[in-house]
Amino acid sequence: LFQAFPRVGIPRAFGDYEDWVDTVALLIRCEAFPDPTFLWWDVRPQPRFGTVEVRILDTPTTVTETAALAALVQCIARLELEEGYASEKLVRRREVLEENRFVAARDGMSGDFIDPDQECRTSAHELLGGLLEACRPHAQDLGCEAELEPIPSMARATGARRQLEAARGPGRLPGLVERLADAFVGAGPMEVQDLPGDLRAERS
Repeated sequence: LFQAFPRVGIPRAFGDYEDWVDTVALLIRCEAFPDPTFLWWDVRPQPRFGTVEVRILDTPTTVTETAALAALVQCIARLELEEGYASEKLVRRREVLEENRFVAARDGMSGDFIDPDQECRTSAHELLGGLLEACRPHAQDLGCEAELEPIPSMARATGARRQLEAARGPGRLPGLVERLADAFVGAGPMEVQDLPGDLRAERS
């Protein structure tokens, strides 16, 4: 639904920060929008704070998962800046990026993504495994190894899957909201026994 709006999805590759500034300044001068917060891309610079915002993640429901995702984003950014992890073929093939983005939104961690270098599909779990291996030295340098640790278990039993399964169980949606609220304020994560058998096995 959000794709109906302008300035959404994956931004184009900018040559440098000046390229981004010139482009955004032109749009602001022509009254397309009042300020850069109206750029609703999946990732965008935030000049007010000197940061880069990654806006593609669903809202995590616990502090631990929030910290894990923040650590992953930091490690990926450092990995890309220092090593250029993403292949040029992937970065330049916008159609592949858009297709993979759609698969990610539709299938999550059960998806298979297009690898333009090998010209095949690769599972999300295999891609994540390689990415985490490349991120480990950066996590050490950034001091976020402990925060990154939950990522594999989060990938095996994603928050979306856990919530869907819990909403189908006793208490249904009101019960789910109560459990999420308890987890958020520190009463503990959604209990493993609340999950169906296949997810309990994945979490153990």
